[in-house]
Parts: sequence; C-alpha cells; structure tokens
Amino acid sequence: MISQESDVRCPKAYRLVRWIASRFFPGDPDAQDTVVSLAWYAMEVKQNKCHAFQAARYACYKVMQGRDLPGCGLGSKRDVYNRLKRKSGGASGPLKSKRPAPDRLAAWREAWSLLLSQLDAKKRQALEMMTDDFNVQTRTVAETLGVSSARVSQMRREINQLADAL
Repeated sequence: MISQESDVRCPKAYRLVRWIASRFFPGDPDAQDTVVSLAWYAMEVKQNKCHAFQAARYACYKVMQGRDLPGCGLGSKRDVYNRLKRKSGGASGPLKSKRPAPDRLAAWREAWSLLLSQLDAKKRQALEMMTDDFNVQTRTVAETLGVSSARVSQMRREINQLADAL
C-alpha cells in the first residue's frame, strides 16, 4: 500500500490510481492495493515520465495476469509453488514415483504370461517381434513368419482382442 507521505505528495494521482483499481477489481481490496503499488513502482521506474492513468492500467493488467511487485507474491495460480502443489502433490513433500506400484507390476506380469500361454507359436513369435521393436513393419513380420501382411494384421487384431479380454 502507498505510504502517507506519497499520498500527500501526489493526491490526485493516488486518487486516480485507486479509482481505476476499484473499477477493475470491485470488492477486492488486496488486488486494489497491489494495483496501487505496481502503479507507483511503474512511475518510479519511468521517473515520472509515465502518467498515472497509464501506470494504473498497466498495473491492472499485470494484477489480472497474477503479477506483483518484483520479489513479492500475490498467491495467485501462477505462483511456482502452487504449480508444484498441483502437479506433484506438494512443494515440500516427496515427489510421487512415476513407476507403477509393485502390485500392479505383478498383475501385469501374470496377465502377460496368461496371454502368452493362450497364443500359438506364430502369434507368439509375431508378438515378440512387435514388442521388441515397436517400429517394425508389418511386411517385415510377414516375411519372417512366411505369411501375408493381411494375416499379420489379423493376428495383431486377435492378440489385441485376447489382451482386452484379460
């Protein structure tokens, strides 16, 4: 907030900035105070080459963007610690692991072994080729297995249906 000394020096500029802030942020005295502070800061940086009206509008737009004086915080959504809280569950706590839990890994391994046990030799070999190299072409798998490309696509679809059923 602006000190009493600056109120006395520039009462018209203060009233103008306060009025503009009240129009942009009706019923939010904290945002209005921040606008006044930012406007005064802008006028000090420009060394009074900036009109109070321009400084007030600049300050209002900055407060709408969640900005405050350099080194201060408004506690807005754009604060870096709020982002950390949203993304990782807390700024000061331990970060969540990106790896799946051990019970999920065990369930996945069981489902994988069950899927492999239900496949015949050609489908198992096709699945192994496709999981070893995700960019393998259907034509390459077909040539290795001695079947057509259409049959490889059918086998892939059958494998997906079996996996979805598990």
